[in-house]
Amino acid sequence: MNITMADLHWSVGFLEGEGCFVCPAGRARVVATQVCPDSLYRLRKLFGGIVLEKGKIRAWQLSGINAAGLMMTLWSLMPTKRKWQIEKALAIWRSHLPHARYRITCPQGHPYDIIERTKNGKDVRRCITCRRLYGHTKGQRGI
Repeated sequence: MNITMADLHWSVGFLEGEGCFVCPAGRARVVATQVCPDSLYRLRKLFGGIVLEKGKIRAWQLSGINAAGLMMTLWSLMPTKRKWQIEKALAIWRSHLPHARYRITCPQGHPYDIIERTKNGKDVRRCITCRRLYGHTKGQRGI
């Protein structure tokens, strides 16, 4: 789906009144609550996320890297109060390590070079440098 400038301006207006931009525990989150769900489903159609229901109140929520991306996209269109809220949330988000699936280096700082499939069928990224240093198992030295 292509998002138009009209969609972005509608989103800015709606989220400026009903939205919240936060970053609990380093995970960016955009939330909007409403009794009538139509606007929340429109947000979900535009940007993804989920619509939660609790009694008469419904909430649309977008989390993680997608929420951070939406914050950056809407920032320039937002009024000053919301810009401050977005800047605060993004500062917290940037100060935390990204989720493991988005990291491009191992914990020692070497680039991930290979992908291996484990016995249970899960793909795992490895760095060749650590593999040579530490071998296949913990405590075993490689050549």
